[in-house]
Amino acid sequence: MLFYRYAFVFLFDLIACFSFGSVSEAAEANQSPPSVHNSAATVTTQVNAKTAQPDNDINDTETELPAAPPMQNVDPYEKFNRAMFTFNDYLDRWILRPVAVGYDKVTPTPIHKGITNFFDNLDTLTTIPNDLLQGKTAYFTADTWRFIINSTLGIGGLFDIATRFGLPKHHEDFGLTLAYWSGSNGLKPQPYLVLPFLGSTTTRDAFGKIPDAATWPFNYIYPQYYSLGIEGIYYVNLRASLLPADKLVKEAFDPYIFVRSAYLQSRNHQIEKSSHETNFPPYTTEKETPLNPDEAAGNEL
Repeated sequence: MLFYRYAFVFLFDLIACFSFGSVSEAAEANQSPPSVHNSAATVTTQVNAKTAQPDNDINDTETELPAAPPMQNVDPYEKFNRAMFTFNDYLDRWILRPVAVGYDKVTPTPIHKGITNFFDNLDTLTTIPNDLLQGKTAYFTADTWRFIINSTLGIGGLFDIATRFGLPKHHEDFGLTLAYWSGSNGLKPQPYLVLPFLGSTTTRDAFGKIPDAATWPFNYIYPQYYSLGIEGIYYVNLRASLLPADKLVKEAFDPYIFVRSAYLQSRNHQIEKSSHETNFPPYTTEKETPLNPDEAAGNEL
C-alpha cells in the first residue's frame, strides 16, 4: 500500500506543475520555486497575466509600440505545443483543480497566506546565487538578509517580516541570468514551448531550470516521499490561489493563444525589469515630508 501511496503523490506532483502552464500566466505570478517538478513558467509560476507597462505618460498617444514578432518565430513548435496544452488541461481539469477547490474551501486565509510566504521564502534561495551571477551585489546582500530575517523572525518564512524592514521580495532565476548576460539579445523573442506536466516555457528558460533545481532544498530530502508530500502542498496551495484566473482562460476565444500571449508578456516583463536593474539597493529611504511650510523653511537654513 505504501508503494501505491507514494506513486500517487509523485504523479500528483507532476500533474500539479500544470498550474504554471495554463492558469498562472493569466494571474500575477509569484515566482515558483525551482524544482525538478517545477513548472518552467516562472511567473510567477511566477502569476500571475502581468504585462509590461510603458514608462511613457498615459496621455502620450503619439508613442509607437514595437511591432509584434511573427508568430512563427515565437511558436515554431505550435503543433506539439497545442497537443501538450490539451494534455495538461485535461489533467488539471479532472485532478488538480478539484483538489485545489476543496483545499480553498477548508483552508483559512491566514494559513493560506502563511504557506505562500513559506515557499516564497524558499524561492529566495534561487534568487540569491543569481543575484551574484548577474553582479548585483547590493541585491545579493539585501536578498540574503531578507532570507535570514524571514527564516528567523518570520518563523521559517511563515511571516514576511523583511518587507516591513524595507527588504521587499525580489526574484531572479537562471533563465533571467542567461537573458541578462545576452545583452540586447536577451530581450529577443525565444521559441515558446509547452512541456507535458511542466507547462509554458521557452527554450532558454527550459535550460535554465536545470541549475535552478539545485537550489530547491526539497530535492535533497530523503526519503524522497517526504519531499514529494511537501511539494504536493505547494502545488495545491498555488493552484488554489490561481482559481480566480480560471474564468479568464475559460472565456478566451482560443485558450492556447491567450495563455501563450500572457506567459510571453509576463516573462518578457520580468526579463526587461531584471536587465535594467543596476547595482544599487532595492530599498530606498525617503526624507519625511515637513508638516508645514515653517518647518520646510527651517530645514533649508
